[in-house]
Amino acid sequence: MISRKNDPSIYVDAQGQEVTAHGTSNFPLDCYEIQLGSGFVEWHWHDDWEIILVRNGMVYVCTASGKWTVSAGQAMFFGPECVHEITGGSPDSMFHSAVFHPRFLASQGSLIWQKYVQPLQKVGCVPLFPEIPWQEECILLFKECLLAFDNTPSFYEIQTREALTKLASLLSTRLDFQQYALSVNEVRNNQRIHTMLQFIHAHYGEEIHVSDIAACAMLSRSECLRCFHNTIHTTPNQYLKDYRLQAAAQMLVSTNKKLGDIGAACGMPDAAYFTKLFREAMGCTPGEYRKGQQAKEID
Repeated sequence: MISRKNDPSIYVDAQGQEVTAHGTSNFPLDCYEIQLGSGFVEWHWHDDWEIILVRNGMVYVCTASGKWTVSAGQAMFFGPECVHEITGGSPDSMFHSAVFHPRFLASQGSLIWQKYVQPLQKVGCVPLFPEIPWQEECILLFKECLLAFDNTPSFYEIQTREALTKLASLLSTRLDFQQYALSVNEVRNNQRIHTMLQFIHAHYGEEIHVSDIAACAMLSRSECLRCFHNTIHTTPNQYLKDYRLQAAAQMLVSTNKKLGDIGAACGMPDAAYFTKLFREAMGCTPGEYRKGQQAKEID
């Protein structure tokens, strides 16, 4: 039953939001095994909750609230709408992830929802360390969920839900919500960055400027720059350049288009400029990258 995605580039959709349903409408839970290595899962967000558990190596988690190093055996919980990026910290970096809608645990308006689910809807991200007893219990409950989901025993639907419900109840009763709840400014900036990233993802192949990115969220240029800096810790132009190169790398592997056509489709019509930027980011030319990826597939 477990879904495995070993290519982090397909972990999010073209809009940067995980809008593809996880699980099914009557069982909104899916689990993943991400062989991250030295790669990364780009900035993204979703309406669901997510829990990750690092199995090998370490990963770096970056959010608007800061950056965490998450080592093997440690975990992290993400509330809805929390914009985050996950980067591999070692060649063997690997983590398990469960993504599920909170309605999997309880129906809206129920007593369980009001007491244990609703409080977590306002949380950004929470690191979980096995050295802290109640957090270790959270990690063990998450492992129970993964085990039941992976081995598909009888009643696995009940077992996964039971484990995650207990985990949520621990979080909602033991967390310091003043420390982990999103501030009004963070909520506002997250909503703005959602809009601006979606605009970039939809128009990266065109000639766009900071003023265009700002206008899509009805912001001034200076406020746009501040929002990018405070939320995803980069500039709009740098994010646009990085996203174009990521898109080009994917097209080099997934299509047979000419190199110049790929550069043009990704907003870099000057072939020499495209090659220069790609080499600086990837350490090789677009042609060398395509040959290297093709050789890996043959192996």
